[in-house]
Amino acid sequence: MNRLKGLLRFLDAYWFGPTPAWPLAAFRAAFAAVLTAYFSMRMWNLRECLGDSPARVPDLDVTAGSILRYAQPFYFAPVSDAMMPWVVGSFYFLALALFVGCFTRLAAGLLVLWVSYVSLVDWIGCYSFNRSALLVLVMLSVMPGGKVWSVDAKLRAWWSRRRKGTVTEPASKKNPPAFEVLISAWPVRTIQWFLISWYSLSAIQKIHGSWYLFSSDDVFWCQLQYLYHGPIGFWALQHIPMFVFGILQMAALYFELFAPLWLIPRRTRPWGMITGITMHLLIALFMIKLWYFSAEMISFYIVFLPIGRKSNAC
Repeated sequence: MNRLKGLLRFLDAYWFGPTPAWPLAAFRAAFAAVLTAYFSMRMWNLRECLGDSPARVPDLDVTAGSILRYAQPFYFAPVSDAMMPWVVGSFYFLALALFVGCFTRLAAGLLVLWVSYVSLVDWIGCYSFNRSALLVLVMLSVMPGGKVWSVDAKLRAWWSRRRKGTVTEPASKKNPPAFEVLISAWPVRTIQWFLISWYSLSAIQKIHGSWYLFSSDDVFWCQLQYLYHGPIGFWALQHIPMFVFGILQMAALYFELFAPLWLIPRRTRPWGMITGITMHLLIALFMIKLWYFSAEMISFYIVFLPIGRKSNAC
């Protein structure tokens, strides 16, 4: 019974104990920046991304029993030319609000609706980033991401002073520095475990596919020759021995599969972070068209940064 009580106390402290608010705020801003960069890239081809593209599933004249219908059974109408500037402008407005932390939860919630809409215009054509972004934005819409380093924090401080009838706070009663503001740990823990689960499930899916635990079968080497590779990837194929790509592939698979071992314990976390960030930098270098995926994944590492032994968060 005592062990059970001890375990419950540990879990309560682990998930709901006090933790600094700044990692969540930094992640919010970083993710908003990556989201903006990604959709800005997609908007170079607005008609293909949001308009009436000839490759949309509803326009392919497929039968109701087609596999494409199962992949996208529900869809929205494409954006008209007249509405295109308003749709694009609303995205940048909401993304900026999320970045600076102005009505943070509302901005994240409205971005959920925006990303849902543009994804369902062409679910098959949109990248997987759309789907992961939806999950992250849903989380941010219920998290206190604007507690510090935000317009929301400035507005709260201003409103507090106004209610007290003072223009400025006395030096002895000023708000604590941003690095000392605390929140419940559950938002940070949720984002941490979201990344860890993503890694582990990705590894399991790879094993069920064409990746193997004890041999590479040169899957990574073959993937580098597809449409994602850029100049550096092309150079690597010409100058780096094939077995090196096999080693990198196996290292990535084991890192993802055992992600909890590398990223949860404090003693192994620095090495896990270095390995993970290096892996994503190599993906961005070798597969230049996947840079936005690497940027998104690296942004998650903000919530794993060390913030002191006195804190409960990490």
